[in-house]
Amino acid sequence: MNPPQLTVGLPTSTSDFARVALSPGASGDWLASSLTGCARIPSLAWTLCGTLLVDTGIGASILAIPYGEAMPYDGGAPPSGVEIDFTSGADGGSATLADDVTVASTAATTPSAVEMRHPLDGTPLVNTGRHLLAAYDYLFDAKAGEVGFRKAGSP
Repeated sequence: MNPPQLTVGLPTSTSDFARVALSPGASGDWLASSLTGCARIPSLAWTLCGTLLVDTGIGASILAIPYGEAMPYDGGAPPSGVEIDFTSGADGGSATLADDVTVASTAATTPSAVEMRHPLDGTPLVNTGRHLLAAYDYLFDAKAGEVGFRKAGSP
């Protein structure tokens, strides 16, 4: 696997990025909430879909579960060894990314922890944390209003 790197500007080609269109906001910026995704725990047949945030500021993943929906685990954290699948798209079906992680794995593509909590505003959120960037290259096109993903290490 290639070591992590940051490319400032555009790579030679961006045609191999799977892209997702963002919705424009009233202020002229793109709505962060228009990037959607899901976290799924296959062993429980449990899925949370909502706004997808690739948060470069944290090593953990945070799954914000609306009030009224039960936490899949007591204490708000899945135990070691549990697989969680992160996908993009409102239902995870038309994914531009599909990142499967195992809780407490030492792989660079695994979050340092997975926290489950009820958000104050009740909005479902799938915050991947920065680990996703070890598995995927990320492209933000501010002019076109698109976010793109491709497997890390692709040309």
